[in-house]
Amino acid sequence: MEKKPWWKSKIALLGIVMGTIGLSDLSFGWLSGQGVSTEQIQAVQTALPNLADQIHDAVVGKNYFAIISAVGGYVTAIWRIWFTDKLIG
Repeated sequence: MEKKPWWKSKIALLGIVMGTIGLSDLSFGWLSGQGVSTEQIQAVQTALPNLADQIHDAVVGKNYFAIISAVGGYVTAIWRIWFTDKLIG
């Protein structure tokens, strides 16, 4: 049986795409809420103080999401390409 190239593996391509999305989110913040301003948080804090704390925690924790996405995606692709015995196809 002939081995196919790595770029024909759906798992490897999905890992690469997931890693790229995580890196672009880490760089630009387009996915994880870069658009929340301090004025918006202050407006919510006057109306609902508990909700403002949760929004602040979500905005501060956005880097963790991007890091986990990027590392997880690339590790999945690397694992599929080099460390599995099953033929790609």
